[in-house]
Amino acid sequence: MGWLPALGVLIVVLGLALGSKYKINPLLAVLAGGIVSGILGGLSITEILETIGTAFVSSRTMILFLIMLPAIGIAEKHGLMEQMKYIISKLKGATPGRISYVYQLIREISVATGMRLGGHAAFVKPIIAPMAEAALLQKIKDASEEKIDTVKAMTAAAENFGNFFAQNIFPAAAGILLIQGVMEELGYSVQLTDLARASIPIGIITAIYGFVYFMILDRKVLGGETQ
Repeated sequence: MGWLPALGVLIVVLGLALGSKYKINPLLAVLAGGIVSGILGGLSITEILETIGTAFVSSRTMILFLIMLPAIGIAEKHGLMEQMKYIISKLKGATPGRISYVYQLIREISVATGMRLGGHAAFVKPIIAPMAEAALLQKIKDASEEKIDTVKAMTAAAENFGNFFAQNIFPAAAGILLIQGVMEELGYSVQLTDLARASIPIGIITAIYGFVYFMILDRKVLGGETQ
């Protein structure tokens, strides 16, 4: 019955799948799955809590972003999103696609140089998405909810494009270190700088793709209102 602990994975999958419908916090689904796997694996509650605590402490640097969430919340409460919309309303040439693409480029450059400048929680939701939405409403005052959702998705895509496809250009990125470790285990000796140099074309292709992608979506959501 060595497969029984794997049932915790099923709980996680179900929790994530049903989370949006029944408003289940994803963290609770993951935690419940871990506890169930631990119990079915023969661990006591004390041992499970010790394991979770040890993993939390050893990975604490990965959750440093939680520290800034209160600051973002306070800034939003005092009108950060409204200010972003006001600023964009003064820029006649701004469109959702142009804003998304500029943010993608900024994101690519920042991760390629090792700076952690961006993120869905820190930048996209409170700053970039309101700016893109304001650009849409500047062109189409009665824009449908579908178009507004599309614009929000565009800003999220800009974050993903910029971060995911350009982060390995920085030689000390975690992804580069992981690749080097795997390659060495397989018997291939590679330098971090070589791996980073090989990632540059991906970043360039992503920049070109992002431009085409966002210009197409611009035409889709704005129609002829792109000037």
